[in-house]
Amino acid sequence: FTIDARTGVISLSRKLPSSPWEYTFTIRGTDSNGAFSDAKVFMTIRDKNNNRPVFEKCEDSTVTENLSPGQVVTQIVATDVDRGLGGEVEYSLAYGDEFFEIDNTTGVLKTTVTFDREEKAEYKVVIKVEDGGHGRSSSERLLRYCKLEVIIGDVNDNYPYFPVWTYEGSVWNNAEIGTSVMRVHAFDSDAGVNANVEYHLEPDDKFEISERGVISTKVSLASFTGKMTLTVLPSNTEPMTAGADNSADRSTNIEIFVSDLPPPEFTKAIYTASVQENQVAGKWTKQKSHHSH
Repeated sequence: FTIDARTGVISLSRKLPSSPWEYTFTIRGTDSNGAFSDAKVFMTIRDKNNNRPVFEKCEDSTVTENLSPGQVVTQIVATDVDRGLGGEVEYSLAYGDEFFEIDNTTGVLKTTVTFDREEKAEYKVVIKVEDGGHGRSSSERLLRYCKLEVIIGDVNDNYPYFPVWTYEGSVWNNAEIGTSVMRVHAFDSDAGVNANVEYHLEPDDKFEISERGVISTKVSLASFTGKMTLTVLPSNTEPMTAGADNSADRSTNIEIFVSDLPPPEFTKAIYTASVQENQVAGKWTKQKSHHSH
């Protein structure tokens, strides 16, 4: 620093270094007779707000479905290298405030609703952070954005179900034991292991069902012809969080016709054919033949 000997104005003698932020020095005033007096000066360097805040933590997070509002999702962390008010950061939501809220000082992100993963499995959130201290006008502040996804974690709250009420099939009564008749498939709206399904067949004296839903003959049917009606009930392999339901609402009927006539067979195992490009739709290409015993 320098001082004007006549006016007492203190000014910089060169560009200030990045630190320190405070200086202390002594000024002496002397009159023409040589009398003097000293004064101590404390100089504080006021920082210019010229650095944008930087996110140190802003990452995808997970919150479990069916929980009450107010669940902590994550904490956003941003810093600013400026000093004083210029280094104070304030958080807000630029997108996603229908479902979340953020503490403007701590950056803690919380839910404001109860989520259903089967309705929507993930949500986008955009966080805005501004420096300059709380209550400052936007013209005095620098800002930055970050985007994250909130994944809704699954709980096992849905029972499996069949898309149809009745399956129909047929089998020859002289078919070998273990002959597959049909395959059924139940759906579960949950995710991961919570969507695993196991099947139970009733009655199961003549047919059995595999873990993949394949129904096959269990015993010889040589002495039987006619229609058999079975019931398949799908269940979860993992413990349920939902209440008890009416199992009849998620079961399906299986109607199998046991015939004394053998099924038709193709005359060849593989058929090959060719077709010209631009051929009119529906034009005959090749006739396949099969025969019955």
